[in-house]
Amino acid sequence: MGYNLMMLRKLSVIVPAYNEERTIKQTLERLVGLKLVGWKTEIIVVSDGSTDNTDKIIRNLRLPQNTIRIFKPENQGKGAAIKTGLLKSTGEYVIIQDADLEYNPQEIKKLVKKAEMENLPAVFGTRNKGIKNAYKYPVMFWGARVLYWLINLVYKQDLSDPENCYKLVKRKMLDFEITEKGFGVEVELVARLAKKGIKIAEVPIRYTPRGYSEGKKITIWDGVKAIWLVFKFAI
Repeated sequence: MGYNLMMLRKLSVIVPAYNEERTIKQTLERLVGLKLVGWKTEIIVVSDGSTDNTDKIIRNLRLPQNTIRIFKPENQGKGAAIKTGLLKSTGEYVIIQDADLEYNPQEIKKLVKKAEMENLPAVFGTRNKGIKNAYKYPVMFWGARVLYWLINLVYKQDLSDPENCYKLVKRKMLDFEITEKGFGVEVELVARLAKKGIKIAEVPIRYTPRGYSEGKKITIWDGVKAIWLVFKFAI
């Protein structure tokens, strides 16, 4: 389908951040430098009860007027931060950007281009199809495969990486209340979109994994919970 500039004129980028003092500055600077032809971009950074210097760094950064800074007093989790960001978003599309730089903001262009060219309601990034990426931990690699096999079976999708950070979705499709406060939000978003009858597209993106010594927070127990959530949201 053709590209309708008026439909895709604004993108909201939600940046949930918890204790990311080592990478938050570079993440936001890269987002500010992201140029999308035909798009306005707003950045919504949500510091989710950070106890290190993340808040201080965000406050001291010179950011453009299209940036919204939110500081939550208590850590509630990624899902809660995304929910807060959505309430402030005004873009016709929304995308999530993790603050740890495992994902390079320049990759967002690929998802936007796919959505533009095909007028799609939802485009996710994928680390596992059409591109070769390394994983730090084998359990993460194989756990992701079990999860996407289950999701495809239960929700009739054809996804290869439902846990991917990059989820570009039309804002009007996110008319539900997010209930998962933590990393379970990844499964919740897939499930709720699928139950709306939306077929989610994918675009290969590059990925630079970090280890637990570098601040990685998701654990094997989050993966176990994700599998349980696949069935919970199917009911």
